[in-house]
Amino acid sequence: MINVYVDVDGVLNGVYAQAGQGGWNPSCLRREQINGFRITWHTDMINRLHNLLDQPHVHPVWLTTWEDDAPRLIAPALCIGFDWPVLHPTQTTFGKQREVFDDVEDTQPDKVLWLDDDAAYSRDYFTGNFKRISPYTGTGLTPDHLTEIEEFLRV
Repeated sequence: MINVYVDVDGVLNGVYAQAGQGGWNPSCLRREQINGFRITWHTDMINRLHNLLDQPHVHPVWLTTWEDDAPRLIAPALCIGFDWPVLHPTQTTFGKQREVFDDVEDTQPDKVLWLDDDAAYSRDYFTGNFKRISPYTGTGLTPDHLTEIEEFLRV
C-alpha cells in the first residue's frame, strides 16, 4: 500500500495560476469561489492525478487545513477525493508533518508520498520509501510533478 497525503492550496489549487501557466493546457483552467475563497485548478491535472490515485494499491488521504471541507466542498468542484479519509492537522507545516508521522505509524504503508506546497519546509524525520513533492504555491502541481508521482507510485 502507498499512502498519498494531499493538500489543497498550492497543490490542487494553484493560488495564482493563470491560463497556460505551469505547463497545462490553457483551455483547462477553471476557477470557482468556494466558501469565500477563489480556487483555481487545471482539469487536465485533476484528471491525470485522479487516474494515478485511483489504483488499488494507492491510499489517498486529505491533509489540508480545509479538513472536513475538502471532501464536502473541494471534492465536488474538482471531481476528486469524495471518499478520501481526512486527517486534521494543526495550522502549521509541522502539525501536518506530525499527522503524516502518526498515520504512517498506524497504517504501516510500503511507501509514502506527501503532496504539499509547504512540505519542503518540514523536518526530515522520514526514511525509506518516502517522497515529498512541494510545488510552487502559485501554480500547484505541474506535468513534471505528475510524472514524478507516476514514477513513485509504480509497484
